[in-house]
Amino acid sequence: MRKHNYSYIIEYLRRDCDSYGRGRKKWWAQQLDVSNMTLSHWLVGRRQPNAFHMEQIYSIYESVAGNREKKDLADSLWQAYYNEQPIAPIWLWTTAEQLMRADGLSTRLLALISWFLEKFPPTSFNEPPLIPIKRNRLGWLCESAGLEPGFDPAPIKTVTLLEMAVGLNKDNKDLKHYLRNQQTELGKKWRLYDCQLDDLKEKLQWRQPA
Repeated sequence: MRKHNYSYIIEYLRRDCDSYGRGRKKWWAQQLDVSNMTLSHWLVGRRQPNAFHMEQIYSIYESVAGNREKKDLADSLWQAYYNEQPIAPIWLWTTAEQLMRADGLSTRLLALISWFLEKFPPTSFNEPPLIPIKRNRLGWLCESAGLEPGFDPAPIKTVTLLEMAVGLNKDNKDLKHYLRNQQTELGKKWRLYDCQLDDLKEKLQWRQPA
């Protein structure tokens, strides 16, 4: 989907609502903090979303797509690990970009991607992502693998990089306290609630089949 193309974004909204059926319009309205009527006006072309809502829709689209692809991409990486397969750096980086669209990743998967990037570092990177959260996640990932991303953190509110249980209230005070205690200096730099990966990466190294 093209980020700044109104017709593409509205067409995506229509297809998504049709695909998921009843209740999806309400879900979108809640995600975008607009009324159901406003969303209906967008879908039939009576009004157009402003730039802020266009950005929101695109960001949600990226997240939904990332969540949909996450399992298959993760399985491919673990298969390469257990089979001791060399990975093409460009494929690895493209896979990392796709995974970083998801709502969150497990600590084991984050450690695996970082470990692979150390072993098969890309020689160059694509343009930094326009979506601030994805930009910060990729910057964090690069530095976790000892690589220089070539771009600075986007000035956003701190968000989680870690996979959370379905239905968990991310605004819960106890959860926020726990995440802050786990957060590393690298996470603070990139405005992400992260965790230390060194021990997990060390286990990946010595557990790899001979």
